[in-house]
Amino acid sequence: MDLLTDGLMTGSGAAVAASLGVLLAASQVIGNLPGGFAIAANFRAAAMPRTQRMVMLSAYPMLPVLGAAAGYVALKDAGDFATGITLAVLAGLLLTATIEEIVPEADEPGASRRISSPAFAGGFAMLLLFSAYLSP
Repeated sequence: MDLLTDGLMTGSGAAVAASLGVLLAASQVIGNLPGGFAIAANFRAAAMPRTQRMVMLSAYPMLPVLGAAAGYVALKDAGDFATGITLAVLAGLLLTATIEEIVPEADEPGASRRISSPAFAGGFAMLLLFSAYLSP
């Protein structure tokens, strides 16, 4: 569901402006690479045959692509109000999922914040820099 929602956000952003779509797509590629490696490691640890593993892994990037296509087609001729509402709802869904995952882990008694907090802030800084660089 996360990948499909990521794709919907990317396609919706591309319907608003091509540069926003490119920015969102680049951030999704960077953000989803670790997940892809983790899935591959889990498949390998489960002793899944190599052929089956490769078929399953090849499907991994298809959900965001399908979501992006659906988001773009749905919003390419939509008005500003409908596009804004859609982007706000999708951003809210993604933010809710992220916070529900991060907050309990960060609130644990022995949670290491030496790398995670600066990395979290660095991600926002990178997004700001990319958006400033790609804006017309």
